[in-house]
Amino acid sequence: MSAAENSPPPETNPEPNIPDRNGLTLLMLVAVILLPLATWFVLPLVPPLGSLPELYTGGTSYPASPLHFDRSGSLQTASAEGSSKELPLITNVQILDFDGDGKNEILACDAGNNRVLLISIDNEGVQTKRTLIEDVAAPAHATAVDIDADGDLDLVISVLGNIQPDDGVVGKVELFEQTQDGFDRHVILDDVRRVADVQPGDFDQDGDLDLAVAVFGYNRGEVLWLENQGNFQFVDHLLHRAPGTIHVPVADFDGDGDLDIATIVSQEEEELVAFENLGQGKFKTRSLWMTPNMDLGSAGLIHADLDQDGDQDLILPAGDNLEDFDAYPQPYHGCYWFENTGDWKFKQHRISNLGGTYAGDVTDLDGDGDLDVVLVSMTNDWYTPGNASLVWLENDGQQNFKSWQIDSEPIHLVTVATGDLNQDGRPDIAAGALNMRKPFDRIGTWCGYLFYQRAARPEPVLPETRLMDPLFVEDVEPLVTQVQKNNAPYDWMQLGEALLGQGYYSHAALCFEQVARLMPASRLAESRIAYCLERTGRTSESTDKYLSLLETAEEGREGDRERMQIRYEIGRNYLREEQTDKAEAIFRENLGFLPARYQLAKLLIRSDRIEEALPLIQESLQRVPQSLKFRELELQAYRRQGDMDAVNRSALALARAQHSVPLHPGSDFIEPYRMQYGIDRRVEEFNQRISGGTLDELASELEQLIELLDNRPTTHYPIFLMRLAEVNLQRKRPEQIGKTIQQLNDLQIHNAETLLYQAQSLGMQDEWDQAAELAQRAALLTKDPDLHQQIADILEKAGQAEASKAAHARALRLKGMLAYRENQLAEAEALLDQSFTLNPADPQVCPDTVVRGDN
Repeated sequence: MSAAENSPPPETNPEPNIPDRNGLTLLMLVAVILLPLATWFVLPLVPPLGSLPELYTGGTSYPASPLHFDRSGSLQTASAEGSSKELPLITNVQILDFDGDGKNEILACDAGNNRVLLISIDNEGVQTKRTLIEDVAAPAHATAVDIDADGDLDLVISVLGNIQPDDGVVGKVELFEQTQDGFDRHVILDDVRRVADVQPGDFDQDGDLDLAVAVFGYNRGEVLWLENQGNFQFVDHLLHRAPGTIHVPVADFDGDGDLDIATIVSQEEEELVAFENLGQGKFKTRSLWMTPNMDLGSAGLIHADLDQDGDQDLILPAGDNLEDFDAYPQPYHGCYWFENTGDWKFKQHRISNLGGTYAGDVTDLDGDGDLDVVLVSMTNDWYTPGNASLVWLENDGQQNFKSWQIDSEPIHLVTVATGDLNQDGRPDIAAGALNMRKPFDRIGTWCGYLFYQRAARPEPVLPETRLMDPLFVEDVEPLVTQVQKNNAPYDWMQLGEALLGQGYYSHAALCFEQVARLMPASRLAESRIAYCLERTGRTSESTDKYLSLLETAEEGREGDRERMQIRYEIGRNYLREEQTDKAEAIFRENLGFLPARYQLAKLLIRSDRIEEALPLIQESLQRVPQSLKFRELELQAYRRQGDMDAVNRSALALARAQHSVPLHPGSDFIEPYRMQYGIDRRVEEFNQRISGGTLDELASELEQLIELLDNRPTTHYPIFLMRLAEVNLQRKRPEQIGKTIQQLNDLQIHNAETLLYQAQSLGMQDEWDQAAELAQRAALLTKDPDLHQQIADILEKAGQAEASKAAHARALRLKGMLAYRENQLAEAEALLDQSFTLNPADPQVCPDTVVRGDN
């Protein structure tokens, strides 16, 4: 009924041609009052014009834990005044009574500071720290064990050598014998790639403790066992070659009375492998489980009798996607329990879907008699408030698990342990963070949140400002203004690509979706959307987008290239979903694309179709003879065939192979976008000016960049400080070098480079004895031949001729091994001969050196 119909009827008027002014006035008044009210109530029900859909988050959160924990230790936010710029890099924590005083402590590996710490926590939560071991290059794990049976705990350190991806021979195993005066260092395994874990056990049953070793490496890795010969001497035996072996839990998995070894192989292999102890130092390799999902992200492996049926099960945290520049939680992340059903059979159960799961431990947390599981996350969606960083899985006694959230901060947790820290008889929790990915926040406090506004014109949805690189915020501001002003597809595309370059996949996807709405024919927008869906774990939606693009691809050479790339991305999505038949079919359609040939050959090997896989591999090696990935497949195929001569030939070729076939070609387009904005743009501009600027100009520019980043935790800050130290070294400015080194020390950065800058600074002031001492410390932390040459020069100037000669020989040996691995055999031989001439007592310079270097 209208407002007019609600008005009272007009009175009879003897002059019909003259309107009733009172009725008309009343009608107008009613309209003026009611129409705005109607608009107020009705408009919110009308969908806003041009608004963006809700932001997708793949993060996970759970109900608050009914068990309460008080967190000790300070936190900081990215924007907090006076906050530290240090980014902690804790690789492992354990709870144990190390000093034998009847109270548990936390044993922690601090890869950022190259040390091992012992942390005590009192009943009030106050922490006391002391350094047990220093000058170990990026320790991954410290195994406390009485290796010499003298009644105290020694430490066996798994040395990565480099926390960053590195396929070089930079790792080692160091044993620190505890004595009354501290610790004596013994290097028991050297000339290996990055070592991630060492576990003890008497594998040959001769009464002493041997060691199982996981050599993670990067593109190449292995599993070894070290036979204890007594007097801190060990002989290494190869069990398995595979990249990315993380942990080597030791237990009697088959119940036959001796100790077996298990491992998880990551780096796109995603295979659970065991080594059955046959006695007398012999082992049988058993593949327990594998998945075609190369992105599963296996992050570790622990053993426990989770169902308490008398045998040892395996628990696998999965959520390591650090191969992405900006990692994101995936729907297949979580925790997998492998139930030991006997006869080397393990049944898989997924017991958690925690995004970015990186580590776990097992204990009866609620005291009800069954075993619960504690998990931490490194790469949950930290841009959405409240997502879980620490959870526990409550066991109902029948191995049905309910997830409870303990905390959402600190974030980037990679290690967790349980035990009684305050002597109250109840299990406590210790966790450590590896801050290598954005956001650099909640090293501090409460989780940031995202918000967006709805208006007639869609507003871009951005991460919270305080969680972004401030220089990126500055660069992206004009793009935001442009899309708000014009709502033009080009502007939305540019903003989306800027966000994509920083790893903000969900935010970028909304921009690309707006481009697609404004330009429905834009294939570029659709392909970008498909990629963002893939990277945020929405693989089914991503595949649908890719299939649509595949159907409409143009004819001709460019269209053919596009189709190959699309088919490959679809196949990888099928692998993530473990749809191997579909993946195999689409890879077979795509044999002209080398990465697709690689994935197909791997599927054939894993399904024991070796006779079909080998010709495919060998045809590919004819096209790329030095391909690291195809050489790996060749080695796997020959191993499965049992052809040991071919295995040995393939292993030699693998040692000198190159990483020449990209397995992630669909991501290559992102790098230019990253370099166009924020701190990366400033770095690129600085690098371009290096060749043309004077040292004073370079120092001035570096100081400006450092000032821009001051009071902001970022991985670039220490890099600029290191460059400034190098420039000031060339300028011969010892005071400035000392100031820069102090800034690095304040960030808890102590590595071979900082020690050498400090040593050379002291040398400029004729303090050569102190310089030599620092140089000798630096030698323990690096296998870089150029740095060892610098060490030799410092020792020579300090008058330590013999030590200088040995360091020079070591530099030549390391350079020779690099040349060997790059297939430059003549150069390698010449360098090794020079090294031997200088220092014939070096046991690593001999004909066997080359053979050992293959491992």
